[in-house]
Amino acid sequence: MNLIGLLIALFILVPILLKLIIIITIVAIVITVITVVISIFMFIASLFVIKTEDMALEEAYRYVTHLDALKNKNVYNAYQNSKITISMN
Repeated sequence: MNLIGLLIALFILVPILLKLIIIITIVAIVITVITVVISIFMFIASLFVIKTEDMALEEAYRYVTHLDALKNKNVYNAYQNSKITISMN
């Protein structure tokens, strides 16, 4: 009796398992394709992010350099004014 039940279970389960293996394989291929597409998109997006960060750094550098030059100009003018004031005394 046990052998007959085992054979019946095998005849019922084997086709179901074969169909599940095919379905799992197809799902795995679809997930792989989606992952590749997403990784390509993320790579392209990262290029734009790097470019944007570089642009922001360059803009900040220009701004700081401008402020530094302006401060140096103010210091130089104050020095020149103090030199003129001292020489007049």
